[in-house]
Amino acid sequence: MAEPWPLRPHHGLCLLFFTGKGYDAAFTDNMARVHASLKGDPSQLVRLHCGADLLCAACPERVGERCTSSKPVVYNRRVLRACGLREGEVIPFLELLEAVKRHILTAGKLETVCAGCQWLPICTERNG
Repeated sequence: MAEPWPLRPHHGLCLLFFTGKGYDAAFTDNMARVHASLKGDPSQLVRLHCGADLLCAACPERVGERCTSSKPVVYNRRVLRACGLREGEVIPFLELLEAVKRHILTAGKLETVCAGCQWLPICTERNG
């Protein structure tokens, strides 16, 4: 069995709404690769991880294994709480997407969970 991919809980939302935009070309290219891979195999196991993950690898806000922004900590906590998930939990990527859709999008919590995110307008436009 393949090793679970570490994935920040809030990145379930980011990947759901990804439209080919990002901080810079390197980040966007990396995000596109991860998105295509997970979309191609939604049964891929992910380990809900609140530290740097696959998407963070090319993020300009990453310094070593740390993020220079405190926002991901808040977003991760909100997603875990809203979806009833736990850090360290291993689930199929599709299960994360379904939890996000059911507990955040359908429940009308997107703007609360993602309050303060610069990418929120893209998500609210696509979710509307």
